[in-house]
Amino acid sequence: MGVDVLAAESGPADGREPAGEPAPSATAADVPGERAADDVCARGAAEAEICRVFGDAGPAGVAVAGCESGRDAAGRLDGWWATSSDGSSVGLFQINTINRFTDSSWATVKPGWETFMEDWMLPARNIWYAHEVYVDWGGWGAWSCRWAAY
Repeated sequence: MGVDVLAAESGPADGREPAGEPAPSATAADVPGERAADDVCARGAAEAEICRVFGDAGPAGVAVAGCESGRDAAGRLDGWWATSSDGSSVGLFQINTINRFTDSSWATVKPGWETFMEDWMLPARNIWYAHEVYVDWGGWGAWSCRWAAY
């Protein structure tokens, strides 16, 4: 039996959840010529959580996370401890640490991001942070691996 990598709370301590209700996953019939989204979302616990949090964008999120931080030999996401060479981007989605601030002054931390530096390596928290960045940016533009989403 594997370790439950998502045992940690998936939202911030104040109970906020990502905006909107996740939509059901696509099926193979919905995406001709593509691997069924249900297959992508069923690869592992991290993939399932990404699909739950991101809804319709979940399969693209799995692709972006895989590109950003890597996969294990079985093709499952495994980069929760990944860090960039300069330490500025961390975790499954390689969240850049500047995303925790409300503006370029770096003086005020966004609500829900107060513990980012302590819990970025927890997959459920990194996924939540990634969703917040995704919403703030209106898509995958914040990630160098944004191309993997398309």
